Amino acid sequence: MADETIEHALNQTYQNIEVIAINDGSSDNTAQILDELSQKHPRLRVIHLAYNQGKAVALRMGAEAARGDYLVCIDGDALLDNRAVPYLVDPLIHNPHVGAVTGNPRIRTRSTLVGRVQVGEFSSIIGLIKRTQRIYGNVFTVSGVIAAFRKEALKSIG
Repeated sequence: MADETIEHALNQTYQNIEVIAINDGSSDNTAQILDELSQKHPRLRVIHLAYNQGKAVALRMGAEAARGDYLVCIDGDALLDNRAVPYLVDPLIHNPHVGAVTGNPRIRTRSTLVGRVQVGEFSSIIGLIKRTQRIYGNVFTVSGVIAAFRKEALKSIG
């Protein structure tokens, strides 16, 4: 799955892009796959962590390594639409008060049991979060599946 995720990330209509893949101490062949992909794609950089330290550490490592002003973060099994990056970074570029935006993940495997469970999960949990945020007039969280951040906003909150 890592190779498909990377290929989709590299195939963006937004061309000024670098892709940073974090191998969070995977014990399967993920490290080898990522290294082979980085040999084929000069815009791909790979960071290998010695052991699994969790998503927060992996995201922090990627953010620190990133050269750009805007970061788009996706899960390792997410597949980006080729127009996702420009859609996500546009509010960050055009509104300096926006520090983060979230994407709207779609389940591709709705016919499987796991896919049906994910559909129910997303519609109930994400729907609840979005309704709560609308009531309070603030965004408390962004989706972990796909989100974009202004790098300076992340630095300011630590």
